[in-house]
Amino acid sequence: MKRRTIAVALVAVAVLITGCTAKDEAEPSKTPSASTPSATPAETPTPTPDPVVNVVGSTVELSSGSTVAVLGYEPASAPEAPLPQQASSHWVSIDVQVCNNTADDGSASTAPWTLRDSDSRSYESSSTGYNQFPNPQYAWGDVDLFAGECLRGWITFPVLDGATLTNVRYVSPSTGDRVDWVLG
Repeated sequence: MKRRTIAVALVAVAVLITGCTAKDEAEPSKTPSASTPSATPAETPTPTPDPVVNVVGSTVELSSGSTVAVLGYEPASAPEAPLPQQASSHWVSIDVQVCNNTADDGSASTAPWTLRDSDSRSYESSSTGYNQFPNPQYAWGDVDLFAGECLRGWITFPVLDGATLTNVRYVSPSTGDRVDWVLG
């Protein structure tokens, strides 16, 4: 009789365990247990935007509403012009355009435009002009750029022989906007 009582007790325990397990699987607990820390959603990292790559021929709008463009590039321009004063250099020219799309009058010059090379050197435009430079030449010095006007022309730079130019850079004197165009 003892064996029978033990067997019935084991069956009762097995039924009880099976019933509790089935209930736990069917209905998850609605209150977290004290020993289980509550899960917080993992922070999703903000993706870093890809840098904007402008190519020669593209126009970019500045924060002021004005636009700038690099429309052409000549890596060996003005071969008939006298050589640059800096030894082991040659002339490189870019065709650029600035449009004053604001309601205010402004000005334009070559100062905001530079060339950059793979060795992190920056080249400013030539302070000397020659008839052999590509025409029409961009404005020399500050020139008025009235509301709604555009100015287009070639800017020529003395660049070290053997330099690998990587980009044209424009830094707006009024807003500080920086725009790069990839060369090559």
